[in-house]
Amino acid sequence: MTERRGKDSTGEWPTITEKHWYVLSIVSATFTAVAIVAAFLFIFGNGFDGEHDTRLAQALAPFGVALFALVTFCTVSWRGSISVRQANQAENEGRAKLLQEGAKLLSEPSKPSHVSAGVATLS
Repeated sequence: MTERRGKDSTGEWPTITEKHWYVLSIVSATFTAVAIVAAFLFIFGNGFDGEHDTRLAQALAPFGVALFALVTFCTVSWRGSISVRQANQAENEGRAKLLQEGAKLLSEPSKPSHVSAGVATLS
């Protein structure tokens, strides 16, 4: 059952695409905003008690930082997948230009130097 897979294949591992990272970014940012509003209401909803509310805010702060880190990770991963796609596109365009140039050089069979250059370009 071993079959040849593409160079971008991850085998049995799940693949997270650019669209998935985008959705994760939006969802994590929304969840973070809701969590911050909920924490604010939980801490300051009944007024400010000084000592107790300060400790409660300090206890919840690391969770807020973790949520911001999650949003940052998702958006950086999304942007990274966009950059990879753009780099692959640029590479393909470069190859297409080389193929066009090689074909153009081969179209002049009366000039041996152009034919040689065309073969070299295509190889």
